[in-house]
Amino acid sequence: MSIRRKIFFWFLIPSILIATFLAVFCYFYTRHIVKQNIFGQLEIATDKLQKQVHVFLEAKRRQTIDFSFDGFISDCTKEITEKEKRRVYYTTAINTHLITNKVSLNPNILELFIVDFKGKVIASTDESRIGEDVSSEEYFSELELLKTFAGDPHYDPNLEEIVVEISTVILSKVEQEAIGVLVNRVRLEQEEDKKGYGASARGDNGRNYSQQIDVNKVWARAFSSDGFIKDCTEEITRRDDKVQNYTDRLNNHLALNKKPLDDSIISIFVIDLTGKIIGSTELGLIGKDDSGKGYFLETMEQGSFTSDLHRVPGSKQSMFETATLLTSRDEQNPIGIIVNRYSGDNLKKATLGGIKEKSGQVKQLDGLGKTGEVYIVNRDKLMITESRFVEDSVLKQTVDTEGVRAAFDNGIGMVGIYPNYRDIPILGASKYLEEMGWVILAEKDVSEAFAPIVRLRNFVIIIGVAGIVAVVMIAIYLSLNVTRPISKLVESAHAIANGDLTKKINIKSEDEIGYLANSFDTMRIELGKSIRNIERHRKELQHLSERIVLVQEEERNKLSRELHDHTGQALIALKTNLEVIDKLLPENVHETRKWLQDSKQFLVKTLEEIRNLSYSLKPPMLDELGLVPTIESYIKDFSAMTKIAVNVKSNLTNENVRPNLELSLYRMVQEALTNVVKHSGAKTVQINICHEDSKLVLSIEDDGKGFDIEKMSSDKVEECGIGLLGMRERFASAGADFQVYSKEGKGTKLIVKC
Repeated sequence: MSIRRKIFFWFLIPSILIATFLAVFCYFYTRHIVKQNIFGQLEIATDKLQKQVHVFLEAKRRQTIDFSFDGFISDCTKEITEKEKRRVYYTTAINTHLITNKVSLNPNILELFIVDFKGKVIASTDESRIGEDVSSEEYFSELELLKTFAGDPHYDPNLEEIVVEISTVILSKVEQEAIGVLVNRVRLEQEEDKKGYGASARGDNGRNYSQQIDVNKVWARAFSSDGFIKDCTEEITRRDDKVQNYTDRLNNHLALNKKPLDDSIISIFVIDLTGKIIGSTELGLIGKDDSGKGYFLETMEQGSFTSDLHRVPGSKQSMFETATLLTSRDEQNPIGIIVNRYSGDNLKKATLGGIKEKSGQVKQLDGLGKTGEVYIVNRDKLMITESRFVEDSVLKQTVDTEGVRAAFDNGIGMVGIYPNYRDIPILGASKYLEEMGWVILAEKDVSEAFAPIVRLRNFVIIIGVAGIVAVVMIAIYLSLNVTRPISKLVESAHAIANGDLTKKINIKSEDEIGYLANSFDTMRIELGKSIRNIERHRKELQHLSERIVLVQEEERNKLSRELHDHTGQALIALKTNLEVIDKLLPENVHETRKWLQDSKQFLVKTLEEIRNLSYSLKPPMLDELGLVPTIESYIKDFSAMTKIAVNVKSNLTNENVRPNLELSLYRMVQEALTNVVKHSGAKTVQINICHEDSKLVLSIEDDGKGFDIEKMSSDKVEECGIGLLGMRERFASAGADFQVYSKEGKGTKLIVKC
């Protein structure tokens, strides 16, 4: 990668990474903060609504309790609910009064009882007769107002007496209205009981009966004017009228004095302890049995109750009831239940002033935006307040969301992100209202809640892209300014590497690159001088090397001739002389002849060695037979002496090789085989001589242990010797290419191309 690209990416990549990290960090951090703030707002909204609902419901409970403390309501309820109880009380009281204070006044009074105008016995000294219907009896049916009736005397088989019934009307004390009938059953005394039987006695009995009847009429009229009897009879016979009167008064009181106090009250009604409605602002409810209703059962058990929101079948209006016990003012005993039925629409006042304006348009709640809403769900998971988005949702819209389920499960609530009843992702907070078993929810759509974050994200992306573009432009500008002189330096370096030291480095800059360019140009000049000096010295050394090789070969040739022509001839002459001396010696000189024989053998050996030395210095076959036969002859002797198998392969047909090069190739074979013996440890050597691309190629390859090729460097001559270096220099001076290939454990291969 070029420096320009590196500088470009050094600026670009960190900038992008930093910008991306900061943008992502800011986005998620801001999202977290906004989410927490919105959750906080939603929790505040649910807490506020919870308090408002609690205050609202508590106000309704307090209102119902206040109604229950109304003395007039208590008195009326007591009078209505204790109708039978009071009737029994007055019946018992008048029975006791009749027995104790009336019957005892006249021993002939067998029974004294009172009948209402329906012909029913309502009080009697004989309690077994109470409730008996006597409407068909003469003393009831024949009785006239303001008169006393006496029936015919007759025999009563049960009493075994002659009896007569005397009745009179009982008038009320104040109005003097007929309120009942007082009946005396009187025993008539007979004269014959005292004087015996006879016709004259019958006439006396008739007169006696008449007298007794007149007397008992007086008693009956006297009893009917008894104030206590009048009061008790009036209480018994007019109890239903009084109850109806109290009922009417109670209804009017509830309708005129209580219901107008709160316009959200649909109706107020009072229930007796059996569950029967005895008073109501709706007359159609009176007499209805509500003993199975929750507000009756729960109030009887707990003393007070607030119902869930519900609808009456056939009605679209939602409602709820609050109920509490009614107690008597004196004994403080339960006498009934008062129930206030409120309109469910009134809950809108508790839910932040309602969801909709009177015009029907959606109202934007404070802090909840266009999609936020606060509503209440009952224990049946039905919405009991209006929805901002669903028409007619009260008690119809099911809300089974995560927030509702969590509130019912843990009894507290939750905050989180989840789909609402419209299956739209929202940020929601739920709160459980334990007193009613309701869940209060405040929600806001995720899209609106995070709209500022989306705008911030888009803004950051735009700014980030613009920043990246700016950074890219700056990076390009800086990279061009920085890399332009560097590129010139690189071009100059390439030119120098290619051997062109004439091109001047022209960079005008006052910074480090300018200093580097000046130093580099100075180095170029000095390097040119050094290269020229080295080239001159190399040529001198090469010329010297060539001269040394020529002188060396000349000396070898001279030495070879000297050994062959002079030393060899002298030794041959000496051998001839020794043979003559051997012949001239007497036969008995055995010791002398022995020494002479040893000298002859030593002389033969020395002569052989001189001949070999002369051959090695300058093999005469090289001039006579050529390169390949000379090499074959040499390796034959070499293999015989070293036991190393050497194979020669050649395809040369015409050995037209310069004498100096031919000698160099022969010396290469000699040196290579010598190295094999000394260093390689090879068992076989392969020598190939051939023509390739108009060049003579000689290769020598062994299977020895090889060596590290780097040891051929000049600073390690003492380790690897000068054989290979001498070969390289010899062939370099001859214009040939010399290569060495070797690896430890893989053998060595020498190739020369000339």
